[in-house]
Amino acid sequence: MNRQIRRPSGASAYAQRGVNLIELSLAVLVIAVLVGLGIKVFGPTMAATRGQEAQQALMQIVAGAKALKSNNAYTGITAQVLIDAGKAPEGLVQGTTISNPFSGTFTVAAFSANGGTDNAVKVCANQVPRSECASLVTTSASSMARVVVGADCNATTTVLQDRIGATPVNPTPATVATACANDNNTVQFISL
Repeated sequence: MNRQIRRPSGASAYAQRGVNLIELSLAVLVIAVLVGLGIKVFGPTMAATRGQEAQQALMQIVAGAKALKSNNAYTGITAQVLIDAGKAPEGLVQGTTISNPFSGTFTVAAFSANGGTDNAVKVCANQVPRSECASLVTTSASSMARVVVGADCNATTTVLQDRIGATPVNPTPATVATACANDNNTVQFISL
């Protein structure tokens, strides 16, 4: 009795024995390298995208506040008022707050400038990371009357842009880099 094992046609002995540990390890290594490269390449792209989203949201918030300005004043303006009026960026509204792309929030309040009363609107973005702070400040500064980076929404220590005070201040790359050196910044934007 001579028995032969029949294999399906075209199948080799190698194909039938499966994947060994070395082959599996190599496959996992290749996948890990590809994921690592993807994160390295994709990370800065995500940061740039978040910065652009934040700038667009900021401009939409300011435009919404200006649309609600009454008697040359922003008296009573808040994030909740913008949300209720449908003037907040829809994709960033979370309940009664306006979130920002950095996992923080935008706060909105009236601001008194140049001897006026509530004649400006102040929008604060908190939890702005160092990697996005400088680009957000520089791209938004030209359309704002004042830009301040600090520890909270009431900080006045690092004024980067000021067309409200007696002496205009314009941001330089060095002052922006120094102001945005923290990993968690709060940036105030004031618009007349």
